[in-house]
Amino acid sequence: MQADKYTYKLNNGNLVISSLCQLSTIQIFDINGKMLAQKVDSQTANFTLPVHGVYIVKVTSDSGIENKKVVW
Repeated sequence: MQADKYTYKLNNGNLVISSLCQLSTIQIFDINGKMLAQKVDSQTANFTLPVHGVYIVKVTSDSGIENKKVVW
């Protein structure tokens, strides 16, 4: 996944994930593992996080899978 360039930006509960390449899947999970949102085959994804808390962002691309913890 290191070959992929992507960024996470969080502003007032709006999470924007953008990449220079196509990402296969972008998923947002709550801390209990429940999937809250998903976007498929995209370079940019916008999500609105429902409440303050800890979320896991799972990004899948041709070069692998990466999970990132996001605190809002």
